[in-house]
Amino acid sequence: MAMTLHVDIVSAEKEIYSGTAEMVFAPLVTGEVGILPRHAPLLARMKPGEVRVKTATEELFFYVSGGMLEVQPHVVTVLADTAARAKDLDEAAAVKAKERAERRSRTARRTLTTPRPRPSWPRPWRNCARSASCARRPASSKPPADFQSI
Repeated sequence: MAMTLHVDIVSAEKEIYSGTAEMVFAPLVTGEVGILPRHAPLLARMKPGEVRVKTATEELFFYVSGGMLEVQPHVVTVLADTAARAKDLDEAAAVKAKERAERRSRTARRTLTTPRPRPSWPRPWRNCARSASCARRPASSKPPADFQSI
C-alpha cells in the first residue's frame, strides 16, 4: 500500500474537498510545488491557479484564486480565497467573466490616467510659505542661541 496524506481544500464559503491523496501539486507565489507524504512542514502563499490532487485511482483538479497552503508531514490544507472543482466550472461563463474583467480594467486604467482639471478658484494656502503674514512660518530661520550642533 502506498503512503498517503490527508488533503483539505477549503474556501471562504465551504469545504471543497477532503480526502486522501498520494501527491498534491499547488501554485505558489514562488513557483509550483509538489507535496508527497512526509513532506517538511511549510506555510506558503498561493497564487491563482490549478491545484492537482493525485489519488490512487484518479487525478482531481481544482481552481483556486489565491490563499495559503499549509503542509504538515501527513496533512495538506489549502485555505483558498475562492475555490471550485474544475468539473463544476462552465468554460463559456469563465470566458465571459474574463472579458468583462478585462474591459473594466481598461476603463479603470483610462480614468486613472486622464488628467484632472485644475480648480479655477484661488487657493490662499499656496503662497503661504512666501507670505510674511503666514502664521506657520517661523519668525526667524536662525536656530536658537542655546542650540548645540552635534
